[in-house]
Amino acid sequence: MRGASGGRRWFWLGLAAGTPLMGIGVWGVLRDAAVTSPFNFAVWFIGGNLVHDFLLSPMVFIIGFVLRRRVPGRHLGRVQWGLVLSGIVLLFAAIPLLGLGKSRLEPTVQPLNYALGIAVTLAVVWASALLVRPGSQ
Repeated sequence: MRGASGGRRWFWLGLAAGTPLMGIGVWGVLRDAAVTSPFNFAVWFIGGNLVHDFLLSPMVFIIGFVLRRRVPGRHLGRVQWGLVLSGIVLLFAAIPLLGLGKSRLEPTVQPLNYALGIAVTLAVVWASALLVRPGSQ
């Protein structure tokens, strides 16, 4: 394991690289304020961080804690894999599943049966998790 100085070095390198990039992002939001709505951006940015820190992170920790105690070790990896991929699929599927952005005036926006598509995708994820042997490539 590396000493504390190695970790500090990566912190400062990340800060040096990330700060200008964040500055460019803030400048872009403020420069194009007519289309970016800086106040709404700030609300979503802060709200997203709060939801992550106070809802998602504790939920993932609790689920991981319960899984570790309830699922046999030989199956734990595939269950974790299935849950992580299911979470990613559902995160991307939230907008069409909730019908956000759908309009009666524009029928070509979200015209498909998204619930069926998500169900099939999740079935493939879990079938893969159950059928693929650990360590196989």
